[in-house]
Amino acid sequence: MPGTVTAVDVAVGDAVAAGQRLLVLEAMKMQHPVVAGTAGVVRSWTSSRGPRWTPARCWP
Repeated sequence: MPGTVTAVDVAVGDAVAAGQRLLVLEAMKMQHPVVAGTAGVVRSWTSSRGPRWTPARCWP
């Protein structure tokens, strides 16, 4: 579902734990947290607060 990025909680180089919130998408007037599926390190990041995202843009 398309949405707007309202919060970005990580940056390149950050270590993340499984279940840690990465960003928040707002869609249909609801906040949807996107969390890490596994522990790791963020290698690249192209999102910022504000742009509209669609599923195809997130997962080509």
